[in-house]
Amino acid sequence: MYKITNIIIIILSFLIFQTNLKAAEFGSKHTYGLIVLGSYEYEESKFMTLKAGAQAESDELSNIGFLYNYKKAFLTKNNYLTELELDSSIQFFTQTYWSNGSGTMEDIDVEVYNLRALYGVQLSEKLMIKSGLGYRYLFHHWKDRTTSTGGSGYDREQDYTYIPIKAELKAPIPELNINGKLTVEYDHIIEGNNTSHGSQSGSTDNDFENNNGYMWKISYETKHWGLSFEPYYELHSVEKSKVLTVPGGTSWEPANTTKEFGLWVKKEFNSNRSEASAYKNV
Repeated sequence: MYKITNIIIIILSFLIFQTNLKAAEFGSKHTYGLIVLGSYEYEESKFMTLKAGAQAESDELSNIGFLYNYKKAFLTKNNYLTELELDSSIQFFTQTYWSNGSGTMEDIDVEVYNLRALYGVQLSEKLMIKSGLGYRYLFHHWKDRTTSTGGSGYDREQDYTYIPIKAELKAPIPELNINGKLTVEYDHIIEGNNTSHGSQSGSTDNDFENNNGYMWKISYETKHWGLSFEPYYELHSVEKSKVLTVPGGTSWEPANTTKEFGLWVKKEFNSNRSEASAYKNV
């Protein structure tokens, strides 16, 4: 239930911001795109790894993702430029698994969903800062699977609610005749949950709290032939979960890191936003 609640909160936050903004509205755009995965690695140090893309042991190209982004610019009564943003994506991975205790497994289907609402202000002609609320949900399809050592698999869920702080900077490279935009983002996790459906393998279901962690994201966008090309890199770091009392003792989720890089290929529609230089900056 809390997963649905977090999604509803993000959507309502976006709608409330949009409804309450009384300044003159101008400029909005819809962006649709594909996510081309280069490499993905999830690691629980000295215990297990999950890999997709170039690092996977098989089905390196069995990955696809889609994104949708909506931006709407507002001009305040004092002639300051601000922007509201709704960002979403869905990815489908095929991963390989390695563990020093339970062997290996290939062709694991994984789904990742992202949703966030942001609002920001133009600080200068080149820089805009945004913040808001985000939600990330991941599902591993391990039910009815076995590892190379005969271990039984079970489905796993991870979800994180976080506060993003995002900087968008015009960053041209004159030597290469590139007029691009650099985006750097820090996300602070405020709520994390990891659900293991152990009953599918004869154990018990457990819900672990992973509330301490962060994410760094960086990308660089350029435009060619009517399309936007944006290589990206993400680093996620989550601390050890709270210890949970289970039959026969205690259990927890270890600290973990996720590293991902790839390419967003996007197309914009209905974009009529003016240049920031025409308006005041903070």
